[in-house]
Amino acid sequence: DDASLPPMDEAFYLNHLEHFIPLYENGTITGTTDNDVDAAGYRAMVIVVAIRQETATEVSKFVSQELGGVRLHDDINTLSDDDFLAVTAGRGLIVSATIIDGFGRLRKYVKEYGKEISIILFGCDAKSIEASLLPKSRQMIGMVKGWEKTRVGLVKHVMMQPSLETEDKSSTDESPSPYQPGEEMKAAIVALKKASEAAPQVDAR
Repeated sequence: DDASLPPMDEAFYLNHLEHFIPLYENGTITGTTDNDVDAAGYRAMVIVVAIRQETATEVSKFVSQELGGVRLHDDINTLSDDDFLAVTAGRGLIVSATIIDGFGRLRKYVKEYGKEISIILFGCDAKSIEASLLPKSRQMIGMVKGWEKTRVGLVKHVMMQPSLETEDKSSTDESPSPYQPGEEMKAAIVALKKASEAAPQVDAR
C-alpha cells in the first residue's frame, strides 16, 4: 500500500488506476504469482461475470495475468465454435460478461464443452447488485441464480472491491489490470489452475 494514496474507494478510483498502471509497466509490480500456468497450456475457458462490463474487463485482465497471459475476449456474444475448439486444444480464453448479457449464448455450448468452462461471479451477490442502483437490479439477482446453476466445471463467487464498481472507462485493453486481489480471488485462481489440469486434453496435431 502507498500511504500517499487516498482511501481505496469509488471516489478515488482514478487516483489508484493512475498510480498502479506505471508500476505494472515498469515491472515494479507484477501480476503473476508462483506456479503460473503457461498460457499456451491453459486448457480451459474462464468467464468473468460482473454487474458492469468495465468491472468484468478489469478482473478478466487480472485473471489472465495470473494464469500466464491467457487470451482475452471481451464480448461473450461473439464466441464461436472455433473459440471452444481452440480451448480444448490448449489455447485457454478469458471472457468478460455482465450478469444480464451472454447467458443465453453460453448455454448453447455448455452441453458439449461444460467441463472446460469455469465461471467467476465477481461482485454478483444480492447486496452488491442492490447497492449498484441499476434499474434492472431485481432481474439481475434472478439471473445470477441461472449462472450459478450452469453445468460447467467450476462456478465461484468472489466479493467485489468497491473501487472496481465504477463507470470509468479510461483503462485500455493494453493496460495491465490495477486490481488488487483479496483472499477469495487468490483461492479462485488456485481453483482455476486445477480446473485446467482436470479439463479433457485433446491432441491438436
